[in-house]
Amino acid sequence: MNYVSRPLAANLLLTLMLTTGCGRHAPPPEVPLRAVKLELVRGMTNADLPVTGLVRAQQRADLSFELSGRIASIEVDVGDIVHRGQTLARLDMEPVRLRLQQARADSDSAKAQLAEREMTYRQQQALFDDRIVSPATLAAARAAYQVAVDQLNSARATEALAARAIRNSSIVAPFDGRVVGRTVQPLADIAAGHGVLQIESQGRVEVVSALPAALAVHLKPGVVAVAHPTDEPSRAVSIRLQSISSRVDNGAVVQGIFCATDAGTALRSGESVLLTLPTDQPTLPSVPVTALLPATSGQRARVFVYDPRNGRVLSRTVVTEAVSDGRVLLREGVGVGETVVATGAQFLFDGQAVRRFQSETQIGQE
Repeated sequence: MNYVSRPLAANLLLTLMLTTGCGRHAPPPEVPLRAVKLELVRGMTNADLPVTGLVRAQQRADLSFELSGRIASIEVDVGDIVHRGQTLARLDMEPVRLRLQQARADSDSAKAQLAEREMTYRQQQALFDDRIVSPATLAAARAAYQVAVDQLNSARATEALAARAIRNSSIVAPFDGRVVGRTVQPLADIAAGHGVLQIESQGRVEVVSALPAALAVHLKPGVVAVAHPTDEPSRAVSIRLQSISSRVDNGAVVQGIFCATDAGTALRSGESVLLTLPTDQPTLPSVPVTALLPATSGQRARVFVYDPRNGRVLSRTVVTEAVSDGRVLLREGVGVGETVVATGAQFLFDGQAVRRFQSETQIGQE
């Protein structure tokens, strides 16, 4: 029999107790803080919201054929100057000429049939007056005559439509201008109403813009704004608000149309411009759209405000004023100078501890 000394047994027992105790009271692993992008709330007015516009010619037209057919020729191309009444494109005329010829033949046939049935009706009327034929026979002659009248009217309408097709088998310039678009080539078969050419006048241009609804209520026709071409932002062009829609589109914007104050303004049709609008509206806090948690049923919109003293975020309800191009003006809820969570707010809860997101890439760092 083997015996263990008393001091050695005591040491083994103490070691076992310490080992068991450490496993039972080990602290849980630390959960890393969620990283969020933060942004300082800055002050803006409605006029500071980026508002874009599109330049277009005041007089413009998409030209097409009224009937389907094969294009025989297109007389102009993109960039050509055209004059009112000038023929720009033609359809193959043979099918429409044949339809007109057939319509005229049908019209002549209907006219001859009408003359025959009219004579028959008059003869039956005379016989009826002499009490030779029955009322039923007279009624049948009268009905046949009326059918012939209707057939002649139908044939004449068909002939008129065929003649109209002859006149509309070509595209004519409705005003002086320049060709800016061409979608098809000669000898192509085309459906009625399919666009063939686009022309624009060479006179004044206008700027069409989707204005924030909150800003539009303070604008009236006649106010002067400034347009900056996106490819040349240093250039400023004075434009005047010509008309503004009374309808709010998509619940947020109103269409406004501006005209250049100078007839010689070098704004090109189709280019984009940034607008600077006059306003006396107060400065309001501005946050990115991604910072806003949209309103839900029975609740208002919210943002998360970062408290640098304890590194936590607090939920705040806000009242929006206007939204445009990724920015939101807030009427209530936060103040200029506070810090909000710019992205990732939908994954946070009130009072949560967070850390500022810092990109690990070295691109752009010194």
